[in-house]
Amino acid sequence: MIRGIHHAALCTDDLDRLLGFYRDVVGFEEVARSEWEATPRIDEIIGVPGSSARQVMLKAGGAYLELFQYRAPEGGRPTGSMRPFDRGYTHICLDVVDIKAEHARLTAAGASFNCVPGDFGAIKAVYGRDPDGNIIEIQETAPDHAFAYEKVNPRACVCEDLASPQSVTPTAPPVLQGSRQSLSSPAWRGRSPEGGRGR
Repeated sequence: MIRGIHHAALCTDDLDRLLGFYRDVVGFEEVARSEWEATPRIDEIIGVPGSSARQVMLKAGGAYLELFQYRAPEGGRPTGSMRPFDRGYTHICLDVVDIKAEHARLTAAGASFNCVPGDFGAIKAVYGRDPDGNIIEIQETAPDHAFAYEKVNPRACVCEDLASPQSVTPTAPPVLQGSRQSLSSPAWRGRSPEGGRGR
């Protein structure tokens, strides 16, 4: 039985920098860290002979985000930064309350966005990049939307006044209070978000 998505994973060449962004700026909670070297069983499982890496797992609301830094083999993006329409994992979406404030806060902390958040009625969203150049989306949805965060995380609170942090009951992690989860939106169908710019 598949119960749902457990985690997304990002590989970086600077684990401390990316951890600082997702833990200290975005507000995810570090729940575990590990590292390995010369471990044939792990090499077999991940399909990478001679691997060596550090790893951190962050609790991100109703799911987890895993960060890796490989010491071996040396990685990279041989064709440059991924674009939103490239095949493979293209982005993670951060559910937010008060998207304008989060857009400003994350920009000040080193993220870059394609534009100001777009307003599609029940959904407000914008694509951008974290300090490592990975594509992120920030999205705010109405509480009654088909994929509102409350529908996958019943413990999340619902805010009557999204512009007022004081109206949020502290039942969810910081930054994620009253937030809502994202998947593909009918409002996005037929629209093609512009490619992000690298840092």
